[in-house]
Amino acid sequence: METLKKIMLATTAVLATVIIAGCSKDDMSTVKKGHLEFNKSLTIGQALDGYKYFGKKEWLAKKTPQGTRLVILKTEMNPQFIKEINEECIKSDPQGKAIESQLWSIQFTLNSDETIHISGTQTLTTLADKNKVDGSLNEALLQSVYKNQLATVCK
Repeated sequence: METLKKIMLATTAVLATVIIAGCSKDDMSTVKKGHLEFNKSLTIGQALDGYKYFGKKEWLAKKTPQGTRLVILKTEMNPQFIKEINEECIKSDPQGKAIESQLWSIQFTLNSDETIHISGTQTLTTLADKNKVDGSLNEALLQSVYKNQLATVCK
């Protein structure tokens, strides 16, 4: 009887994990196949997965306790971005501090009608002197991403 109980509990846990993971993958797929208002020519996935300056990317899907469906992209900018952004920023501010690394996080909310909007962005820039600067992304920077161009964030 005890063994049967353990098997049933283990089976229930596995099924719950599969169901939760399935929802997350569906939400992630829906967001990646979706479009943002400012550019309907590319899907979110095409634009972000194809951005030449993103290094390692991690897509996450989760639900808040209130049931809000979120998909989050976390990425670090690649060495080519760091090189080009430093060259660009030095032109505008020769006394400026060089960027050593930059992390981006973009949070999407998947609404009940399956529409998608950006509900939060964050950047964390590590300067050459090891100081860290928090920031956020605006629409102009995201449009640069959609155009596969350098998203200049010097300040």
